[in-house]
Amino acid sequence: MPAIERLTLPTEQSPHVRGSLAGSVLGLTPIFGPNLTVDYLIQTFLHLIRDESPDVRLRIIGTLSDLSTVVGIDVLSQSLLPSIKELGKDRQWRVRLAVLDCMPALSKYLGEATFTEQLSGQFTTWIIDPVYSVRDAAAMNLRKTVEALGIVWAEVNTMPQLNELVGHKNYLYRISALLCVGTLAEVVGAPFLDKHLVPLVVKMSGDPVPNVRLNVAKTIQAMHPTCVAVSPRALENHLLPCLWRLLVDEDSDVKFFAKRAMTEIGVKT
Repeated sequence: MPAIERLTLPTEQSPHVRGSLAGSVLGLTPIFGPNLTVDYLIQTFLHLIRDESPDVRLRIIGTLSDLSTVVGIDVLSQSLLPSIKELGKDRQWRVRLAVLDCMPALSKYLGEATFTEQLSGQFTTWIIDPVYSVRDAAAMNLRKTVEALGIVWAEVNTMPQLNELVGHKNYLYRISALLCVGTLAEVVGAPFLDKHLVPLVVKMSGDPVPNVRLNVAKTIQAMHPTCVAVSPRALENHLLPCLWRLLVDEDSDVKFFAKRAMTEIGVKT
C-alpha cells in the first residue's frame, strides 16, 4: 500500500504511470479481500477516477468488474455510485462510453431495485448524447440491460423514456428512440413487440423530418428477422405497409432507404 499510495501523490506526474496503476490496482481485490479493499483500495479507486487524464479514468472504469466481485452492494452504492454517475456525464465521450459498457453488469450486481433507483435514469442522458457513438452504445447496452432485468422492467422504465423522446421537438432525439427500438426488438418477445415497438415505428413513419423517416426504413429492416420469427402478422399488417408508403415518399433519400430495406428483406418492388 505505501508503494501504491506514492503513485497517487502529486509528485507522480506521468499519466502513463497513473494509467498503469488504474488498470491494475483493482486486480488486487481478490488478494486483499473485502475488508482491506474497503479500507485501502477504494480510496485509491476514488482518487484515480477523478484523475485529470481521461486515459486514467478510462483504465479504472474498465476494471470495475474486479471490484464488484469482492465488495458488497452497500459499499458499492455508498462509496462508488456517485462517482460512476458523475463519470457518466464526463466531458470526454470515451469515458461516457466506458461507463455505459458497465451498465449491464452493474444491473445484475446491484439488482433491479438499486439499479433502477440509482442508474436507470442515466440512459435518457446517454440516448440523447451529442456523440453518435455514445447514442449507439446506449441503445445496445439498453438491450443488454433489458435482457438482465426483464420485460416488466422494460415496460415500466424504458418505454416511458422512449415515448417521451418520440414526441421531442429535436429530431435527433426521435432518431435515437428508433435506435433503441431496433435493438430491443431482438430480445423482448412478441407481446412487447406488438404492443410497444411496432406502434412506435408506425407512428414515426409519418414524421415530418425526412431523416427520421429514412431511419424508420432502417429500423424495419433491422427488425425484420425478429418479426419473421416471432411476429409475422405485425410485419405483414403494419411494418411492410410502412415501407410501401416510404417507397413513394416525396424525399429521394427516404425512397432510397425504403427500397434498400425492401431489397434486403426480399420483397420485390
